[in-house]
Amino acid sequence: MPPKSKARSSKRAQVASSDGEDEQMQVARPSGSKSRSVVPTGRKSTRRAAEDEDEDMDDEVEEGESQALVAQQDDDVDLFDPANFGDQPLDSAYAERKIQTFMNDWSTLEGKITEMIPVLENAAVSVEEHQEEDKGTVAKMDESMRHLLDLRQELHGYQSVLERLKREAARNDDITDIVERYEKGMKAELNEYRNKTSRQKYSKVKEYAQFKEVIWEVNHANEAMPPIRSQIDREEGDSDSDGSDIEVGGVTQNFTCSLSLMPFVDPMTSKICGHSFSREPLEDYFKQQGKRGGAVAKCPASGCNKKLSLADFAINKDLAKRTNAAERRKRRRALDDQDEEDSMDVL
Repeated sequence: MPPKSKARSSKRAQVASSDGEDEQMQVARPSGSKSRSVVPTGRKSTRRAAEDEDEDMDDEVEEGESQALVAQQDDDVDLFDPANFGDQPLDSAYAERKIQTFMNDWSTLEGKITEMIPVLENAAVSVEEHQEEDKGTVAKMDESMRHLLDLRQELHGYQSVLERLKREAARNDDITDIVERYEKGMKAELNEYRNKTSRQKYSKVKEYAQFKEVIWEVNHANEAMPPIRSQIDREEGDSDSDGSDIEVGGVTQNFTCSLSLMPFVDPMTSKICGHSFSREPLEDYFKQQGKRGGAVAKCPASGCNKKLSLADFAINKDLAKRTNAAERRKRRRALDDQDEEDSMDVL
């Protein structure tokens, strides 16, 4: 029995000791967890508090440095305000490359406008064919054509100024006032063009002359179109006696091939003298000339002495289109005349 009593006494001492340690330890149990996390107090707690204080100080230092960096960045932005940043010298090689890029852009836009001209031309012809008494719409289309030509000329002016700047850049080591030069050059180009009269702007433009011709042909078959100048209102600054101007108009457009004596089929136009022929008879003509000792021969057009080869000709799609339109109108007029004769017979 005595040994048992001693064992019980020892066990109570352990429990008491354990209770005393519990007073010095805090037990934390996360919810849903069976494990026990022990947080020390006393010296260990003091050390942890010191570490936390150091971390807080570090955070304050980092925050201060971050604010200082942002402030410095703001100062840097202010230093390079574009409003206070004047023209800077441009390296000539860089300037040439950059100017060429701008020229390419303007050239692309000019090409897009040129592509719109035949679209407007076709629309005007259609209106003229179906609205013979309503000339107001065609007149508005004429204004639109002039507007396109004005816009194209302005784009051409941009390119001219840039071309001059490009040459100047090639001659100089650097350019310090390129913006000023560009604006000054453009102002001069635009003023020169805008101060011209309508006759001076349009009477010698090939696309405008063709626009007027195809409209004229709708209702004036086999009639010579009056000169373009006479179709444009006279303005102050125009001179009717100006012999330097090339008169466009006054010539009847012939849609018959002088070789086949038939309407053009796949017409080809000489790049040297401008005469046109149907492709098949033209090829036969040069084959015959080749058999006689050479691929170069005199132009088949009466009165033309230009020496040409087949390579000097190119397919003329516009002439083919105009020929087809003329033939279509001829057939329509023939039907109208036949209907009128039938009506007279009935009466």
